[in-house]
Parts: sequence; structure tokens; C-alpha cells
Amino acid sequence: MKKVVIIGGGFAGATSARILENEFDVTLIDSKNYFEFTPGVLQAIVEPEHLKRIQSPHKNYLKKAKVVVGMVKELCLDYVKVNNKKIYFDYALLCTGSRYSPPFKEFGSGASLRSDNICWTNKILTKANSVLVIGGGLVGVEIAAEIVEKYPEKKITIVHSGSKIMERYSDYSRDYCQRWLRDHKIKIMTGQFVHKRKGKMFITKKGLKINADIVFVCTGIVPNTEYIKGKIKEKLILNGKIQVNKFLQTSAPNIFSAGDANSIEIEKTAHNAERQAKIAAYNIIALERKMRLREYNTKKTILIISLGNKIGVIEHPNFTIGGLIPGFIKKIIEFKEMRKVR
Repeated sequence: MKKVVIIGGGFAGATSARILENEFDVTLIDSKNYFEFTPGVLQAIVEPEHLKRIQSPHKNYLKKAKVVVGMVKELCLDYVKVNNKKIYFDYALLCTGSRYSPPFKEFGSGASLRSDNICWTNKILTKANSVLVIGGGLVGVEIAAEIVEKYPEKKITIVHSGSKIMERYSDYSRDYCQRWLRDHKIKIMTGQFVHKRKGKMFITKKGLKINADIVFVCTGIVPNTEYIKGKIKEKLILNGKIQVNKFLQTSAPNIFSAGDANSIEIEKTAHNAERQAKIAAYNIIALERKMRLREYNTKKTILIISLGNKIGVIEHPNFTIGGLIPGFIKKIIEFKEMRKVR
């Protein structure tokens, strides 16, 4: 049986592993031993007990695939180096995703350490009087909303370098979220860039000073591609991203990539990562069977923005609405996603 190595156990890796383990000898390599529903981490920061509901060991949902916990040190055309061993493959699927500041995404944390870090963050947050959120994109808006819903007495400030928050989203979504944040007494400062810190004092380039007991940095998303080195890096990487064609195939025909780490210009959401994973998995099977490969369609998909535990905004290709319905839909999505990996 041909061997497939999947690097990364997030939405793309978990989805593709479930499909491919019935066709190949699959090895899933992940820096952690569990799947995590990362959109739920924001709620876990204010309610640490929620973390248990959004994590599931890889072994729970994989019936045939082998799971290797470790950091891939190097990718070659027919093997990877991990835990001082070489794992050979006929096909590889790179689903290593992206990272940014803890506690939102932590690279390589076991479930116990991850829980400790979330609880530690929550403990500091609980005691804090003032909160600074750096970055007014999706994550910055959502974490501010989670905090103010749980701790309405805290002083929360969002500092964003752009001229308006949530630049990539529709005017309706941006206006709805901005109005909701201001109704909940959250201060929004646009056109500001924090570049200096003195203890609890944060200073912008324009000289404004902000006091904060805790800060959440919601900027600087970086693709996880460090394991691609040397000559193969020149072959696969451009501008820090894994270059793929319309079939999600790299310039090495036996290597594919799905999710945040690749060059597809589309919103980096869980839904899109799963869509790519299904296409990439299908194409690996098709390549082995000498069938025609399937193209990945970059059409706009549904996006849900959470404003606390109940309210939200849903952007559909044909409409955008805010209120209780989007909040309810997001809960349903989390429930369905976690049911797949239990």
C-alpha cells in the first residue's frame, strides 16, 4: 500500500487524514496529540472549562492512520525528518497552517500544557481592570467581544493600525460590529500603531499612551513553513507561502498543500481549510489511480463573526445578517465539527 504523510493536524490535516486512511498507509504528523477547534479558543479564554469541549485526541477519530507527535525538522521529496527519524512517503500533504501570538494558537503544546496556559491567561484577565487588544481584525474584534460579555466592568481598548477595523469584511459587518463594540463601551482607536511598552504603559507611534493590565496581540499571522529548507524551499516556497496550482499541487507532483500555509488567496477560515483538504485528498487518490484531477474553486464562502456567546454576523455570498441567528449557527458548527472527531 502506498504511503501518505500528512503534516499538521488542524482542520485540513484532520479532514484529509479521515479520507485518505481508507485508501493509503497514512501517517499524520502533528506537533500536538489532539485536534482543536481553534475558533472556540476565544471562548475558552474567558471560560477555561470550554477548552475540554473543543479538543479531541487524534486517535479518537483515526481508525487506521498512524499518529506521530513531533516537529518536522525537514521535508524532502520522498521523506520527512521527525523525532530524529525519517518517514518515507509516496505522497505528502502539507497542512501546517499558520501561527500568531499565544494564547490563540500555540505551536506544539500538549493538551495539559495548553490547558495550563489558557487557565493562566484567564487568571490574569480575571484580575485585570484594563485590557488592550492590538489589532482590529476578526480575532481582535471577537476576543474583545468575548471579554466584555463575560467581564462588562473591564476597560477595553482596541488599537488598530488601519483606518477602519475589519477592512476585509463587508460594510454591513464592519458597521454592525463597530456599533456593538461601542454600545458595550469598548474604545476603538484606528490609525494607531503600538511600538513601545514600559511596564503596563503602551505607547503608539503618535505618542498616545494606553494603560493595560493585560494585552492580546491579534496581528502578524505567519504561515508555518520553517521545515521546508534548502533546495526544496526554492522549489516550493515563495513569499513565505507554499505555492500551489489550481489542484492544490506544488511543483513537486507528489506533494500537495491545504489550509493556511498555502498560496491560495482566500479568507483563512476553518471551512475553507476543510474544503481544500477534501480537494487535495481527492487529487492524491486521483493521481494514484491515474484519474483526472479536480480544481479547487476559490468562490466566496460563508463567514461567521462572533460577538460574544450569543450574537454574531453571518456573511453569505448573497446576503449578510447580524443578530442571534449567526450566534446560534456558530454553536451548531462547533458541535458538528467536534462530533466528527470524537
